[in-house]
Amino acid sequence: MKTETGRQVGVPNAVYHADRKCVSSTWLKKIDQTPYHLKCYLDSPPEPSTPALLTGNAVDCLVFEPHLFEKKFIIAPEINKRTNAGKEEWAKLAEKAAKEHKDLISNAMHFDALQTAEATRTNPKMADILKSGSSQDTYIWKDPVTGLLCKCRPDWYDKETGIITDLKTARDAGPHWFSKAIQDFGYHIQAAFYSDGLRACGLPVNGFHFGVIEKATKDAPVHSELMAFYDLDEDDIQDGRDTYTSGLAAINFCMMTGEWHGYTNQVMPISRPPWAKRNNVEMVTSL
Repeated sequence: MKTETGRQVGVPNAVYHADRKCVSSTWLKKIDQTPYHLKCYLDSPPEPSTPALLTGNAVDCLVFEPHLFEKKFIIAPEINKRTNAGKEEWAKLAEKAAKEHKDLISNAMHFDALQTAEATRTNPKMADILKSGSSQDTYIWKDPVTGLLCKCRPDWYDKETGIITDLKTARDAGPHWFSKAIQDFGYHIQAAFYSDGLRACGLPVNGFHFGVIEKATKDAPVHSELMAFYDLDEDDIQDGRDTYTSGLAAINFCMMTGEWHGYTNQVMPISRPPWAKRNNVEMVTSL
């Protein structure tokens, strides 16, 4: 992957994630734990993708770039990986996939991805979004304060409207649960980082939208009716901006000093979260 600023088209997913020259949203999540967590991430080879992540990548491709699926994925035949022969066959396929910069997925993962992608693409709102825009392009920019190179890879961006759309799968796509997911997974940080990144590349950004498709359960299959859309408000975007700019400053400091500290050795006060205490009060007052 080139480190020239601006938009890059056609960067393979594996190449994008293997890059360690540009700050990504993953870096920001790691340093939000401690600088040492980030150092371990940077010093280690790329972690193998989990089945959930691979399935998610397949869904993204089938929704946004279905014509490129065969160029990005290898679907394994039914293989019994509990046998030596099966392990050997899978290893050969994995080696082939790595050489071709492709993801290796099982038949079951492919089936799940197809079902989810079909439900997503047939949702009227998503179908309208997909009429205009581009997907999985890489954007690189230089942070004006620290000088660090940064990168992002939006699921979908429409230059005409200035809207970034990010596809998520969730066990519950309702507003109560997804608002919690925004906090738990730092989606507000991602939204601010991506929005400011595209602006730094000279592109208009007028909103960051989430399209959330609910995963299949034993009670309900994945369906286009179980998809919701959310526009993250400006207060949360600003909170995400404050968090990522602090993260960039911390990354810059660590790189300049070579100091990557972990947790403090001081004894600190701690208490249960406020929601747990509220629950206790509610339980007592209801008796």
